[in-house]
Amino acid sequence: MLKTKRLIFIFILISFSAFSASPDTTASLQQINQTIQSLQTSLQTEQTKQHTVKQKLNKAKLAESQVKQQLNQTKKVLSVKQKNLKKLKQQTQTLQQTEQQKESELDAHIQAAYLLEQQPYLKRILDPQNAAQSRRTLMYYHYISAAQIKTINQLQKSLTKQTQYQTLAQQQYVNLVNLKYNQLHNQKNLQLAQAKNQQLINVINQNIETKNQKLQTLLQDKQRLENMVSKLNRQPVETNMTHLGFAKLKGKLHWPTAGKIKHAFGTQIAESELTWEGVIIAAPLGQSVRAVAAGRVIFAKFMPGYGLLLIINHGNGYMSLYGQNQNLAVKLNDWVTPNQVIATVGNSGDSNLPGLYFSIRHNVKALNPALWCH
Repeated sequence: MLKTKRLIFIFILISFSAFSASPDTTASLQQINQTIQSLQTSLQTEQTKQHTVKQKLNKAKLAESQVKQQLNQTKKVLSVKQKNLKKLKQQTQTLQQTEQQKESELDAHIQAAYLLEQQPYLKRILDPQNAAQSRRTLMYYHYISAAQIKTINQLQKSLTKQTQYQTLAQQQYVNLVNLKYNQLHNQKNLQLAQAKNQQLINVINQNIETKNQKLQTLLQDKQRLENMVSKLNRQPVETNMTHLGFAKLKGKLHWPTAGKIKHAFGTQIAESELTWEGVIIAAPLGQSVRAVAAGRVIFAKFMPGYGLLLIINHGNGYMSLYGQNQNLAVKLNDWVTPNQVIATVGNSGDSNLPGLYFSIRHNVKALNPALWCH
């Protein structure tokens, strides 16, 4: 983002220097300005996409962090539940063992009492002392058995409650295990979304880097063209050109080619604060381009961003520029006459559609071709 802002700042500085450097700089660079602006708009779009995807990625990371926290909490609760469940099982086993022990003791006491009761009746009658002892023993077994029965009943109640707790704990444990697996599944989906967003960011970053490189190249081409135009303007003016009287031809010139004005002078360049200081005439590919007035060709070759560019010096600081040509019919230093065919319409610049870039300059000031041509 910072790199793009620096490039845009450089572009603005170059544009301001162009306005003061030479009479033809701004007008002759409109086509490349449009390309640069289009590229900057595309960069802004890519950066907006980058910002949007980064927001999604950050949201996914935040969601994953929350899921991780929930997952860690679930694991802790699971660990506690697992320990409690294990403790409940051990308590249940202890209660079961105690109940079995008490039942065994009760069985032994009942059996002993039964055997004592089964002694011969006559023996108990003849031995009163033994009978009293037997009654005491039976009474003892009775109390012991009653206490053991009470203990066994309490143990059974505890076991029932313990079993209920164990069942509830097992169900909670199962629910927590399911929750853990759901959280792991959500975490995996969030990680996949992050990977996808990161991959998209990588592609966008690559596009931005490529377009930044292209923008840098265009800015270098523009600076090269500015230097060339400034050099042309510094050339001495030929004395035999002062009599041409280009200024008297205002409103009398013919358009260099027939067609519809696609971009008029002074209108805003798409998605920018710049305005057109020339015109773009939409015309068929290969249609003739004619000189608007007499003069000498001072530039006639390919220029990046302009394609085949032709500049004619009409004397007294007046120049006309013809860009995006398919072919040139004249060469450097040739003298041309009004309406002479000098080129054919093309799309040799950065434009996809055929057309002619046409501009008139007088020193630094850009002139509206519509006020000069009819």
